[in-house]
Amino acid sequence: MKFYYIFFLIILTSCASKKKIAGVIDVKPISASKLLDGISENQFVFDNLYIKKFDIDLDVPGINMTLRGSMFIQTDSQIVVSVTPLLGIEVARALISPSQLVLIDRTKKKIYYSDYALLSKKLGMPLNFSMIQSLFINQVYCDKSIDYECFKDFDHGIQDGMYFLKNYKQKQNSRRIKSRVVNDLFIQYLFDPLNFTVKSFHIEQTKSGDLMNVHYNDFKEFNGNIFPTKIDVDGSSKGTIAKVGVTYLQIEFNSSNSIGFKVPEKYEVIYIQ
Repeated sequence: MKFYYIFFLIILTSCASKKKIAGVIDVKPISASKLLDGISENQFVFDNLYIKKFDIDLDVPGINMTLRGSMFIQTDSQIVVSVTPLLGIEVARALISPSQLVLIDRTKKKIYYSDYALLSKKLGMPLNFSMIQSLFINQVYCDKSIDYECFKDFDHGIQDGMYFLKNYKQKQNSRRIKSRVVNDLFIQYLFDPLNFTVKSFHIEQTKSGDLMNVHYNDFKEFNGNIFPTKIDVDGSSKGTIAKVGVTYLQIEFNSSNSIGFKVPEKYEVIYIQ
């Protein structure tokens, strides 16, 4: 299943200061420019994120288990993930950087190297560091700044009491009009109408029917900013369903702590091609 590669990465892997956690409100239509301004102005900006402890619940074919780990995200630079079983002994450490993906397997004493070109080919979609980072830190991905130019071909409106951005428009006869579709991918974001945080992200390959949904839950306030502490991912491909739940248990923003990444010299090196 192509989207298992995303799950793998997850496994390894000012008015803004007065935001409120949304309740039930009457959502009023707004223009595309106001929606994009709200998203941009209310983004939680930080230098780094240290997740001292998180839990991962895996429910994928052949695997049903819970793992614990920690993660350090240096914004726009690198993501380091340490994965441990419940006994607390590290079994794997991963580095996600703008140029490469590296996995250290402590149990087999092996180091795996890969790159985004390979993962993009497997996924059938362009994949890069910024896209992965945005999923972890509850932000909209854009290869430019978040402005009208980036999402000029996206439709916007209200759905299920939230604002949406999606790269297709819906006619009355339910036919989808492709507007900014890359490699036959449909993309949709849902936003909280009060604080413009991302509530969910949907991506679908229209030819194969493969899809992935990311839902952000359990939002909490950190220094006046709203941030999710629970990420639920589900995906399907050819009738096969997989689910991953990530819970951030201890979070530090702009922390003096970090997680290092050093490649052991005596481990076997494997390049995934």
